[in-house]
Amino acid sequence: MEILSEFCASVRDATGITPAELNLGGGLAIAYTRGDFPARVESFATEVRAKLESEMQRLGLPVPRVAVEPGRWLIANAMVTLYTVGTVK
Repeated sequence: MEILSEFCASVRDATGITPAELNLGGGLAIAYTRGDFPARVESFATEVRAKLESEMQRLGLPVPRVAVEPGRWLIANAMVTLYTVGTVK
């Protein structure tokens, strides 16, 4: 968040434009095995928001709206992949 916030400040300083929205992209972790315990989306959102608010305040910027692209996190538990073995050596 520090680098992203500093980039927003440099854009503001160079152009006078302050971003109204930040899209953080995707990549929310999913469990691939029973032993995987990715962070809950609520925890992720709370931590990201708190850090972003802190950094933006430090730089004198308004806190923008935050968007994420959940990708596989959204549908990973909604499907099963079935394979058929065609040949065995």
